[in-house]
Amino acid sequence: MAIFDEPCTRAGWKLTRRDIVYVEDVDQTVERAIAGGAKILIPAQNQFWGDRIAWIMDPSGHVWTIATRIEETTEQERKDRWSDIQTKD
Repeated sequence: MAIFDEPCTRAGWKLTRRDIVYVEDVDQTVERAIAGGAKILIPAQNQFWGDRIAWIMDPSGHVWTIATRIEETTEQERKDRWSDIQTKD
C-alpha cells in the first residue's frame, strides 16, 4: 500500500488513480476545478520540498494532486526542513 492510499481509504475517497499535474498557478487551477464540480480534499499549501499542492476529487471520483513548483530546493534543505517537521510533532 502506497503512503497515501491508507489515509484515502480511511477518508472514504474512491482512489481510482492518482495523477499529479504541474500547473503555473495551483490556486487558480483549483478554483477552476471547483467551478467545474470538483471538491477540495486537501487545500493548497506549501510543502517542504518546494511545491505548493492541493488534492481535489473530480466529479467522476478521480483524485488529482495539483502542484506548482514555488522554489527549487537542495537535498540538504529538504532534509533540514523534514527534520524540523519531525521534531515539531
